Amino acid sequence: MSSGVEVRNREGAPDGWWFPRRTGGYLEGASGPNRLVGIDAARGLALLGMIAAHVGVTTEGFDSLEGWLSLSQGRSSVLFAVVAGFSVGIISGRLTPHTGERLVRTRMRLLVRSVLLLAVGAFLHLLDTPILVILGFYATWFVLAIPFLAWRARSLLVLAGVVAVAGPVAKFYLPPLLALVGWDVYTIGDDPNGALIGFLLTGAYPGVVWMAYIFLGLGLARIGWAPLGRVLILLGAGVALTTAGYAGGPWLIGPAGTDVTEAVALGGGWPDPVILLVTEPHTDSIAEVMGAAGAALVVIAAGLLIARRAAWVLAPLAATGSMSLTIYTAHVVWVSVLGSDVVWEPSNANLLMMVLALTGFAMLWKLVFARGPLEHWVHVASVKATRAAGQPAATGLG
Repeated sequence: MSSGVEVRNREGAPDGWWFPRRTGGYLEGASGPNRLVGIDAARGLALLGMIAAHVGVTTEGFDSLEGWLSLSQGRSSVLFAVVAGFSVGIISGRLTPHTGERLVRTRMRLLVRSVLLLAVGAFLHLLDTPILVILGFYATWFVLAIPFLAWRARSLLVLAGVVAVAGPVAKFYLPPLLALVGWDVYTIGDDPNGALIGFLLTGAYPGVVWMAYIFLGLGLARIGWAPLGRVLILLGAGVALTTAGYAGGPWLIGPAGTDVTEAVALGGGWPDPVILLVTEPHTDSIAEVMGAAGAALVVIAAGLLIARRAAWVLAPLAATGSMSLTIYTAHVVWVSVLGSDVVWEPSNANLLMMVLALTGFAMLWKLVFARGPLEHWVHVASVKATRAAGQPAATGLG
């Protein structure tokens, strides 16, 4: 990207609002040959999984396509969050975290990006689709990550583990604790003035839990993945976490199992501690956080492994993942144009059409341009805002 007083791209030309042309390899974009195709592919898979969760028809069991699509529920958004944390790590220096004045510039740039994400999220919310737009939550998570941009891998991974355990406890037990002093956080969170409570505690993607995924991705970005052994360790860790979460939780609950609605009392009272062990998607339990995070690690490791030998196989996913904001926005607009009924149709025809069209657009766009359209505008806006504040733009991926 750019450094110095004037905003310039990798080729040395000033960065303007028009889209920069691609000059390097097909999947290099504006970042050069060091771009991690496996990470882009993981982001692309997460994005398509989120689209499947929004538009697709899913069933239980794995004896049909609809059954396999059920894997997208919950896990896709977690993978998206982990890779988002990785992207924050790249922006803030990758293997060598920014320090001093450069760190200040990076923090300012990330803050501007958060504001822009919040604005895009607000626009998509105005379209009034059945899709629960996640961008406002992302904006909050990025702001919460700003104080930790200078941390190293080990500290970030430990922090992710702490939040993965403490976050679910806070989500389920802090509201009834606050209710003892007369604070109904669910009512407050529904009020526009209490939006921060919703983003942090009571919303669909509460920061007290989901920051574990951001810290996990940020920590992974601080590690060099060129050695094959490290990628294999990552794969093994992912398998172990997935097994511990998705198998360990039900095993600890016992054969009788439990129903989520029975375990948690949103209207008051103390939730049954078993809520911390259930594994249903979007439960935000300790077991689900472990399992979903582990699944994300498996996908990331698989992407890194495939990219080592056959990156071209990942081209559709990587192209889509390299412009995730554009594709995410496009799929919400698509649903808005077709009407909300498209979400409830008992067929995956619309899902297939949407995936093929959006993936095809991404691949064709990458043939000509270095960045996705919204990605480029957010990049330029953030670096120009940083410069306008009297700071040269920080170097990093856009």
